[in-house]
Amino acid sequence: MKDLVEIELGGKTRHLRFDFNAAALAEQEMSRFWGKKTTIDSVREELGKRLVSTADLRALLWAGLYHEDITLTIEAVGKMIESETLAETFGKVWTAINRHLLGVEVSPFPTAAKGVKKKTASEVSGRSPEST
Repeated sequence: MKDLVEIELGGKTRHLRFDFNAAALAEQEMSRFWGKKTTIDSVREELGKRLVSTADLRALLWAGLYHEDITLTIEAVGKMIESETLAETFGKVWTAINRHLLGVEVSPFPTAAKGVKKKTASEVSGRSPEST
């Protein structure tokens, strides 16, 4: 199918797809992480700014792979991600989400310029360090 993005994870060729169900799963997880209701459009906007945490990327990968294996857990997806291919993985998620949202092929996300910005624990939780 044209909306699938091939990705190598966990020693296996897998296929990312951000159909309606994957978008809903991503919205639910990102809303939980960010502490506010969010949409797949706002997730895409944050991806474009590279303002995603490793937890965000892991959840997006899980949502995009869910159609292929509903038994896959977020934690299992996290074990598949390798730091050496993090930029490539980020680019594949970017491509898959854009195919769904825009309905067209987009140029790959530039992976060489910057890495995925890691958020601090307080940024992820939305709480200041003093409140913990």
